[in-house]
Amino acid sequence: YGYVLKPYSEIELRIVLDMALHKHRIETALHDIEARYRSLVDNLQVGVLLLGPGGQILLANPCALALLGMSGEQLIGKTCLDPDWNSVHEDGSPFPGAEHPVARCIATGETVPDITMGVFRTQTQGHRGNPAAVTLARSLAGDPDGSVREVICTFNDISRRKRVELELIAGREALRESSLHTQAILDNVVDAVITIGRDGLVESFNRAATHIFGYAARDVIGCNVSMLMPEHDRLHHDSYLRHYHETGDARIIGKVREMHARRKDGSTFPASLAVSRITVKGNVTYIGLVRDITERTRATEALEEKSRQLRSLSRRVLEAQELERRRVAHELHDELGQSLT
Repeated sequence: YGYVLKPYSEIELRIVLDMALHKHRIETALHDIEARYRSLVDNLQVGVLLLGPGGQILLANPCALALLGMSGEQLIGKTCLDPDWNSVHEDGSPFPGAEHPVARCIATGETVPDITMGVFRTQTQGHRGNPAAVTLARSLAGDPDGSVREVICTFNDISRRKRVELELIAGREALRESSLHTQAILDNVVDAVITIGRDGLVESFNRAATHIFGYAARDVIGCNVSMLMPEHDRLHHDSYLRHYHETGDARIIGKVREMHARRKDGSTFPASLAVSRITVKGNVTYIGLVRDITERTRATEALEEKSRQLRSLSRRVLEAQELERRRVAHELHDELGQSLT
């Protein structure tokens, strides 16, 4: 770490020794720092590549070697801009060299973050099943003129995440189609179908309900279902719901009953109501089937009126028959009897 030339003085010797010890301490500290950061990079769960100004690979951590399926001897010195990598876009289309994130980083000297691309894996001699996310950052080591000396490339295999995303998209699409199918069924049901939550707020309102009550679905969803009831039933609905939740005493649920409902214009009409309850993952939903029975009620009333009229007519016929019998009996007794006498 230092040399002295003869003849030398004690002061010169002390200075040289102090400088040698200082250099030793600095190199030891640098070695420790290098070992610490080397251990950190080697244990990262993301691939890390150190690239030169021409894109050649200078250093690769174990995760990068595993992701790319190559050994250090195969990878070190290879340029990431080599056409043999056959980089591709996420949709499988070719990735032009000028658009390669490493080339852009070297050309502009700026960070190029969050690029998704496909990479070539030597062991399988083909593209990976799904692209890998590549994030590039410019190294702190640069030349005074601002040119890039080194580039740090970090990347990870997002194949599993892509598969999960595709499954989620497929699941959402299937759920959307199922929802549309269910909604189409509900919209074509003749009866009004209304669902409410535990708090009594309307969650769905089908097309028949709109036709029967006169409300648009957006005007009802999120509101208390009691808005569809006459004043008397409206005042007691919430207390009935609380009583059911506390005691389990069902007065309406699971039964069919006739009641009066209220339209948007304030008019009331007779309705048949059937309420059922379903529980999904602890969430309670009540399903109400409402049918307008105005015509049926009118027909029933008309039938009852006809029956009343028929009973009245029958009674009058019996009375007329009784009067006729009395008249005939009177004639037989008085006129014919006197004539015979």
